Amino acid sequence: MKKLLLLAIIAFSIKANAQWVTQTTPTITYLYSICFADANNGYSAGNDTLVGTLVKTTNGGANWNQVTLPNTDILWAVNFPTLTTGYVSGDNGLMFKTTNAGATWSVQTAATLTSHTIYAMYFLDSVNGYAVGSSGTVIKTTNGGSTWAYQNVGATNSYRAVYFTSPTVGYAVGNGGVIIKTTTSGTSWGFLTSPTASDLRGIYFTSVDTGYAVGYNGTILKTVNAGTSWTIQNTGMTTSLYQVKFVSPNVGYVSGGSGKILVTTDAGITWTLQPNSNPNNLRSICFVNASIGYAAGKLGTILKTTNGGGLISTVGTEENDFSISLSVYPNPANDLISIENITNKLESISIVDVLGNEIYKSSMEKNHSTIDVSGFAKGVYFLKVTDLGRNEATRKIIIQ
Repeated sequence: MKKLLLLAIIAFSIKANAQWVTQTTPTITYLYSICFADANNGYSAGNDTLVGTLVKTTNGGANWNQVTLPNTDILWAVNFPTLTTGYVSGDNGLMFKTTNAGATWSVQTAATLTSHTIYAMYFLDSVNGYAVGSSGTVIKTTNGGSTWAYQNVGATNSYRAVYFTSPTVGYAVGNGGVIIKTTTSGTSWGFLTSPTASDLRGIYFTSVDTGYAVGYNGTILKTVNAGTSWTIQNTGMTTSLYQVKFVSPNVGYVSGGSGKILVTTDAGITWTLQPNSNPNNLRSICFVNASIGYAAGKLGTILKTTNGGGLISTVGTEENDFSISLSVYPNPANDLISIENITNKLESISIVDVLGNEIYKSSMEKNHSTIDVSGFAKGVYFLKVTDLGRNEATRKIIIQ
């Protein structure tokens, strides 16, 4: 009876709080990119059977309409550095620019500079920007796209995302887990040590030192030293992840395959799934403030949230049962700490510090485990427990 009541409360809570709501769009294209110039004006770009598509809203996603462009190659990215000035890019070096909020578009010279696909753009302002793409393409403009110049990266990797933390310092990520960095406004780029070979698809920094990269096989990387080193964040999933955005130093979101949206509220130490009934791949995510966000993807899907995605909780009744029945004691602790679940056998336990470094891991097949923490430095840690059914739960623990 208690279990049924618990499930009813969970179901009611999810229904009562609007999470991610599917918007009506005029297309069934695969939307690869979405961005908003302000709270009302947004754009999403993609393709439909090798034909480029761009849609626009002027009322915060209530209505979306097709935008006419000079030609129809596949579009991969859209970026509006100001309310009126925007860019879209795509296959065959395609790049268009508008200076009147999308009413008209002009072809940029990137189309004559390269025949490679331009997957992503980052603009520091309306005139200074970077674009990255296939076959090692990294290009830069300092005059609002009137001209673009190749940057020397010294490799032919395909780059899928780019981000700058200042006018001089920027990063790009791409296939094979590659991460590159410039400290000279793109004049020269160097390779950073990456802990993964999985293709990376998104990158975002919350400060000059702290950044995140996401990609295939459920990969989330974090750096706290401006890219000198990166650690793998434990997501417990293998779904492809496509884009990452933070609305504060601690709160961030990742969009991925099969409608997956992950959220962290502790700067990437833990990530949980948000409720979303739309199963389509979500290739892009953006937020206009801490509460209002959008995600775009397959079959013309555009989702909207007005409350930061709603509940931040483990999804699935078994996972909720596992988390609720898990006991961790004593907490705070100074020598021994016990982990117990009377209904589920534990499979693995790991402990990470506040920087995301894993400092303890063990495997077992029992309901109870004891860990000697007497040698741990005093402070806050996060304990992650997995049962034999692959359900997960996380607890904050304090070592005194």
